[in-house]
Amino acid sequence: SSSSILTSNASRFPPVNRSSKEVGNNAKLAVDEKNSRVKDTLRKSYRTSSPQQGIVDPLSVISLDDDVANVDALLFRASTYSVITWIGLIFFAYWITPPEQIEWLEGTERNAALVELSILST
Repeated sequence: SSSSILTSNASRFPPVNRSSKEVGNNAKLAVDEKNSRVKDTLRKSYRTSSPQQGIVDPLSVISLDDDVANVDALLFRASTYSVITWIGLIFFAYWITPPEQIEWLEGTERNAALVELSILST
C-alpha cells in the first residue's frame, strides 16, 4: 500500500531539474490534498454521529495550516515572554544583592567557571 502511494506521488512530482518555485507549489498541493483527506474523514465521522439535517458543518472551516500558524505564533510569544522574564530576574537578582556580596572570580577560577558554563549550555 505504501509503495503504491510512493509511486503515485513520484509520477506526479518528478524530481528532475525542478525549480524551488515548482517544489514549493508541489508541496502546497500535497498539503492541500492531505488537508482535504483529513476534512473528508472528519466530515464522514461527523455525519454518521449526528444525522440531523439543516446543521452547518463546522468542519468546513477547518484549516490545518491556520492551526499550525496559530500554534507557531503562540510558541513564539511564549518563548519571548520567557526570555524577557529570565532577563528581568537576572537584573532583579543583581539589583537586590549588595555589591560587597558579589564574588568576582579571577584567573583560573574564572576560566573554570567559563568552561563549566560552556559545557552546561551545550
